[in-house]
Amino acid sequence: MKYLITGFLSLAVICFHSNGFAQKSVSKDTDHGGHDKPALFYDLPDQLPLQPAVMQSLLNTTTGQKVQITMSDKFTYEGVVSSVTAKYNNTIHSVFIRSTNRPGAGFNLSQVTLPDGSVMYSGRIISFQSSDCFELKKIDDRYYLVKRNFNDLVND
Repeated sequence: MKYLITGFLSLAVICFHSNGFAQKSVSKDTDHGGHDKPALFYDLPDQLPLQPAVMQSLLNTTTGQKVQITMSDKFTYEGVVSSVTAKYNNTIHSVFIRSTNRPGAGFNLSQVTLPDGSVMYSGRIISFQSSDCFELKKIDDRYYLVKRNFNDLVND
């Protein structure tokens, strides 16, 4: 009987011990949380103006075309047009431009023609490897690229 109790206790200790090692610790992936990502646009102001004429010219580009968009004396976005689309009887036009001077960044710009004939623009410059990005906003009837925190714009 003494050996049976000792064997049972030994087996119980081994089971509990091996089960403890089987537990995986869950750590937060900071790449998706954005906490350890470098800022890609650290050297730029919080707002960059973007004229409707410039946006319209970008929407008239073709896939594979190289573009340069001067947004300020401190920033020129350079890239290659990856895609151009028009949908819903041409009421939505979109273009995506992969950056060549800000590695990993992409500029998505869309134009929506509303039923009353007015035009609205939306867009963002974003990189999944950086902690910051730009979002196109209309402020006092003018369009600006406004610097944002990546986590505020993209949900995990």
